[in-house]
Amino acid sequence: MEQILGHPSFRQERRGICGVAGISFDGRPYAPHEWPLARAIATGEVVSGEEIRIERLDGRHMALLVSAAPIRDRLGNILAGIVVDQDITEHRQTSDRAENQRASGATGAS
Repeated sequence: MEQILGHPSFRQERRGICGVAGISFDGRPYAPHEWPLARAIATGEVVSGEEIRIERLDGRHMALLVSAAPIRDRLGNILAGIVVDQDITEHRQTSDRAENQRASGATGAS
């Protein structure tokens, strides 16, 4: 997480995770309670493959594929949560370039 977020510790803060701003791919900012891990712990929701754009503290923009799930005891009480973040920045940039090229080609062909 230090390498992905560019921050030496992992904790949830008012702005997001370690002060990193999260933005959905429809452009809406994430509130702290909307992050997948926060939702998994608060509601028991299992989040699978949610794409989040982040702006690191160093200003670098990244794309993450995030999954999260609650960890429960034998009685079903939520004790904690687990999150998996995959850096998909390069894949997303390649995909966006290809989509822009297709759109430019379709526009130019008209």
